[in-house]
Amino acid sequence: MKRTFPAMLLALAILAPQLSAGPPLICHPFETGDLELLPWKGGSNWNSPSPNYPVAKLVEDTLRLLSPKMPVIGRMETMRRAAIYASSNVAVGHELLARLMGRAMHEDADGLAWFDAGYLVETFRQLGWMHKNRLAEGLDGRQWIARSARAGVEAGAVEYALALMTEGAWPNEHVRKAKASAKPGSLLAINLARHESGK
Repeated sequence: MKRTFPAMLLALAILAPQLSAGPPLICHPFETGDLELLPWKGGSNWNSPSPNYPVAKLVEDTLRLLSPKMPVIGRMETMRRAAIYASSNVAVGHELLARLMGRAMHEDADGLAWFDAGYLVETFRQLGWMHKNRLAEGLDGRQWIARSARAGVEAGAVEYALALMTEGAWPNEHVRKAKASAKPGSLLAINLARHESGK
């Protein structure tokens, strides 16, 4: 089902209580500790890509970072940054999406591959609200993410991801499940606390 512009505005209005700066997959950087990520200018601004980063390397660098060792929270921040970089080069965005979708549809695909494909789709969808691109038009990433949860991928972090792309009242059922799985001091617990405090 295609979203009309008024429907998009309504969706953002519904999400407003949990957002202070816009779509959560784009406008809310995730705390990742000392994990290796795509280069970033830094600071408190959510939109701070490095002006010296060659976007032509985005697909190669993103796929390298999305290794089996990268935890889900790190994957979420990696794809947030990748989507922002891709907003300046739609061709690169299409290539990245095609590569992750292809990896997810491979016969040997695992839960992480399904998560990555689904999460990038939903990140591009939220980016589209801001930049009016059509990188994720007609795709539903939530189905892939739910499939990754059933495959046993970091249940709490996956629930957190689903919470951030679920319209309606906050906290929702996904938030409650994420909290139940969050160990004190973990990246999941830190990000849940930051989100609730609006920082």
